[in-house]
Amino acid sequence: AIVISHELLHGLFFWLYSKRVQFGVKWGKLGMTPYATSKGARFSKKQFEVIAFAPQFMTIILFALSAITISNATISIFALMAGATNLAGGCADIYSAIKIARYPLVILVEDTGDGYRIWQ
Repeated sequence: AIVISHELLHGLFFWLYSKRVQFGVKWGKLGMTPYATSKGARFSKKQFEVIAFAPQFMTIILFALSAITISNATISIFALMAGATNLAGGCADIYSAIKIARYPLVILVEDTGDGYRIWQ
């Protein structure tokens, strides 16, 4: 559920910025990996950063607020663990956003389906 909601949040922002999104599952050595893509779409640097960070920010806020406001310790611990799991799963997103942050503001970032391409 955490991975699916993470990819749905990526997909929401792909759709908001390009009006197209595709979901799927890739199979690799570590098993299945759900993904969201807008293959071939080009985004501004800021848009791509929002796409990359949206699941981290939105789910961390949701899980942290749940952990703080719910008085049941078991549910609070589960919410914190779910938030941490989402953050760990988003390491590649965070890494991509950090790499893109080094480029000038005027770049475009193309979603290739398996990664991204920088257009200057």
